[in-house]
Amino acid sequence: MNRADAPRLAHEIDALADAARYLLRQREAQYPRLIEAGKLKQADAVEKLERARALVAQWNWAADRTAGPIDWEAHDPNRGAFGPWNYELLDEITTAAARQRIAADRVPNDAGAARLADLYAALAWWQAECAGVARIVMETDVRRRGALRQPDRLREAA
Repeated sequence: MNRADAPRLAHEIDALADAARYLLRQREAQYPRLIEAGKLKQADAVEKLERARALVAQWNWAADRTAGPIDWEAHDPNRGAFGPWNYELLDEITTAAARQRIAADRVPNDAGAARLADLYAALAWWQAECAGVARIVMETDVRRRGALRQPDRLREAA
């Protein structure tokens, strides 16, 4: 896999998982108010929250060094490995990344806003499709399957 195009912070897996959780928390906190103000439709909020929850589940799995590979036979073939299809998750995080970059650019001295924009951009990079699933899912799953085939002394090092 070509990592030459990886954005800044792309290899900070724990920070990326935290950023996905932050996105979900922000939505859970803000959406009721936006719905009440008529700025967000209830159905759109439900869909966006489902996608954010799927991103969190995906990143929790990717960041969990004790988790095994995905049991592809057990998941619903009419849904993505974490619920919504990958193209839906890619659209969601790409949109969030673009919005966060605009927000960060409005406050150029806010290092936290800039870091969050960088993290969201890295999440979007990892969400790009690879063999029909997100790059992070494919790479993590392949690595974990390979570790299962290694002798115990090598598996501990993986």
